Amino acid sequence: MKILKSSIIGAIVLFVIAAVATATLVIKQNLIDIVINDNITPLVHNVKYRTPAIAGEVLELGGEIEKLTNAGILAELQKRFPEYEVKIKKNLANSELLDLMYDSLTGGTPILCLIAETDESAPEGGAYLGVVAKMDIPSDLVTLCGPDGFQKPYGTREFLKAARFESGGDTELFAKLKFALEIITKNTVFVLEEKEEKPG
Repeated sequence: MKILKSSIIGAIVLFVIAAVATATLVIKQNLIDIVINDNITPLVHNVKYRTPAIAGEVLELGGEIEKLTNAGILAELQKRFPEYEVKIKKNLANSELLDLMYDSLTGGTPILCLIAETDESAPEGGAYLGVVAKMDIPSDLVTLCGPDGFQKPYGTREFLKAARFESGGDTELFAKLKFALEIITKNTVFVLEEKEEKPG
């Protein structure tokens, strides 16, 4: 009887700990969501972005990346492009994301973004890694080149919604936990910078 009582109490304690941990992670992610969803109106009207930014040569991914997690993408990009140093920038505010993309394009640095596809014909899992090919803020256009070479144009706000993985409804608990645990993150880009040659 004592063993059964101890088992029940242990199970209740574990359940409470799991519930508190889950609630904490969901609250953390909700706070991140508020911070990253900043107002881009000042950026849209900034003279810096009046000239469209176009990738000189669009990086070819060479097919799908199987494991669409931050760590999986990072490892795969490092394997496919050893000549580059791959850096991840995650949970960026909308304005930071657009600014980094623009600066990378104008500087000739390849930049990739993981986004949720809003189209029903999306690849499995509803997400894909796209190479940013063009940004034209005054014309409300962001163009990504997908893993199969297809070019997908987005309106700027539509692109940001996809980069935040907002599909129109509330994100399910499991997905929120993946974001909170940073298995995958919103407003995330992978910047490929050419490796500096070491002297000697």
